[in-house]
Amino acid sequence: MQQPRFQFHPTVRNKLVIDGDSAAVVRRVFDMTLQGMGSTAIARRLNSEGVLTPGAYFRQKNPGSGRFRKASEKNGWTAATVLNILHQYEYTGALVGRKRYKAGLHEKRTVPQDKSDWIIYEGAHDAIISRADFNRAQEIIRQRPRRAKGTSQEYPLKGLLKCGNCHRTLSRFHSTAGYYYRCTKSRADENSDCPKGKLFSEKEIEGIIFRAVMQMLAMCQERKKQKSSLMLTRKERIAACVTELQKLEQQQERYRQEKFRAYEDFSGGTLTKDAYLKQRADIDSKLAAAKAEQEAQEQLLSELEHLVFQDKAQEDDVFTSFVGATELTAELAQTFIKEVLVSSPTEIEIVWKFRDVFDLQGHDN
Repeated sequence: MQQPRFQFHPTVRNKLVIDGDSAAVVRRVFDMTLQGMGSTAIARRLNSEGVLTPGAYFRQKNPGSGRFRKASEKNGWTAATVLNILHQYEYTGALVGRKRYKAGLHEKRTVPQDKSDWIIYEGAHDAIISRADFNRAQEIIRQRPRRAKGTSQEYPLKGLLKCGNCHRTLSRFHSTAGYYYRCTKSRADENSDCPKGKLFSEKEIEGIIFRAVMQMLAMCQERKKQKSSLMLTRKERIAACVTELQKLEQQQERYRQEKFRAYEDFSGGTLTKDAYLKQRADIDSKLAAAKAEQEAQEQLLSELEHLVFQDKAQEDDVFTSFVGATELTAELAQTFIKEVLVSSPTEIEIVWKFRDVFDLQGHDN
């Protein structure tokens, strides 16, 4: 993720200028690294001083932008955030292009480009960090001990468990008593509201989630007997998404036309500058909100289109094939669960990939 440490030049097109406040943070991160501090220690220092993270700083400076809107306000600095800054070659004054490319012809998802294929323009703007200091920092990072990479493990809740406070993915680790999960954010943020030092038993959480899923399936089967159209099939959800996307595109086009008409009125002298700027800001805010909703719908549509079912019968009725399940499997979890927010062993919220059947009970009458 590109760090918001530059801003566009006010008069020179495609030129960047240094954002003084945030650039000072970048220099501190590099200075502390060159002095021998580790990334986690740097994150702790910045959190203790109340320094805004890149995302929080960007939201503060650009309240109408959609960037970083999904990041929790409670998120603080982590070792990963610090390392991300240390790896940004742009801070040496270079302009770097083609760092990522689209994963497929019709996909929005991008993947990292090999560094040998990057396009680099040296001296494109003022530097925050000298190239010598940047290279020294990279060498320090390379010399740090790394954990040996083992074979990737597969388990039912892989990537689904999130901290109920900061919404970061929980870390899984093994002990003599079995597998556990924990939120590692509090390691670098002493003021975090995340459950500090709390360990969540994988076995207990899997049991709770499995019972919730089976209860949901039983309720769906009962509802199916009482009501033939449950409206939870993949095709119907895709159609609903497509319809909503069409509405959002039409809505954005109306906003763009309103913006153009406001400019025409301003150019023609029928609208004052202050009134025009106010109208433009209001329309831009509406456009940003519509764009954010469009991206959310496109993400949901992408997830629906990539769901893989074993046969046609499963597509028409996903629930039937899992009714007799005896344990939580990765297929069962990935089919029904979007994420699981864990705040404590007794506070677990399951976010389903479809309308919550439990909530729907009150809407049938």
